[in-house]
Amino acid sequence: DFLESVLATAEKYEVPIAISAMRTALFSPFLEISPIRLYGIATRMSWPREIAHAARRTLTLDLLSPECMPELVRLEPKAQRQLLSLHRARRDAFVAGLDDPLQRDPSRRTGRRGR
Repeated sequence: DFLESVLATAEKYEVPIAISAMRTALFSPFLEISPIRLYGIATRMSWPREIAHAARRTLTLDLLSPECMPELVRLEPKAQRQLLSLHRARRDAFVAGLDDPLQRDPSRRTGRRGR
């Protein structure tokens, strides 16, 4: 909450150096922040690279679990839809890959059988 309030203040008073520093700090690998929360910050700030990074990090989470729900409901509705759509698309692609024999047997993709 502290970092988000500093970011909001920097944005309100148009302090680009502070916004840039917060952008770097928030996405530092040394700072442990929920990927859902990072996604929300990145979408509010319209930071495309950080949106993609945070969205990828959420793929290990069950967004509809009781643990994730409080952060998910804090997202803007458009950001919620986009994140849930990403999860759905990735899940569907994974399931389709499981159903595709070419995905399971690499030797069949090239037309060669194992030697």
